[in-house]
Amino acid sequence: NSNSNSNSSSSSYLSLRRLSVWLAEPQRRLRLLAVLVDATRHKKGGALLRALHEHGKHGDPAVVCVVERLLTQASVPVLNFTKQWVLTGELDDPRDEFFIRHDRTVQEDNLWRLGYEVDLEMLPPFIDLGLAHDALRAGKSINFLRRRCGDDQAWHQEKAPILVACHTAGGLIYGNQAALGVLVKEAKTRIDKVLKKVLFEKYKLHEHLNAAKRFLLLGQGDFHAVL
Repeated sequence: NSNSNSNSSSSSYLSLRRLSVWLAEPQRRLRLLAVLVDATRHKKGGALLRALHEHGKHGDPAVVCVVERLLTQASVPVLNFTKQWVLTGELDDPRDEFFIRHDRTVQEDNLWRLGYEVDLEMLPPFIDLGLAHDALRAGKSINFLRRRCGDDQAWHQEKAPILVACHTAGGLIYGNQAALGVLVKEAKTRIDKVLKKVLFEKYKLHEHLNAAKRFLLLGQGDFHAVL
């Protein structure tokens, strides 16, 4: 009994060696977090995600696990920005963290050409340049449809199928490239169809162009007769 009590006492005894073993893993993790804080200092949005992503290229699975956990949470705002942009054509980005930059000094008439552009410095590592330009075009088209064509209703009914397709692909989370691609591609394809329909059926763009051709390009001769 005395021996068992002695063994029990020694097993519960806290020594510096035992404390060092217990703290080894937390210390290693804190050192990693300190490195990541230094690497992401003064960065935001996609630039911050890219800096974190670079530190995830590591041979230690424990380091990769920590970085991926951080990326999963840190990427949520950018993914939400992307969804909002390709569904509504509007940005709520007061700190300029999104990879699509809005020039607030541009007048309404020039929004399509000059109002929005891809900001390469804010491009996250999981969005390639082609996908970024597709997202830019989709959002600009929705914006144009609402602001210049005055027809938001035609697009409203297209949103639900896009969200369903994204959910079917696994949902919009970090690491799921397929769902992000589906979201952007579906939005781009559907807004192109809606915008063409509004321009050519509601506003008779084809007829207006033909009229301009006949008058200005001498197709009918009216302009030549006036001269």
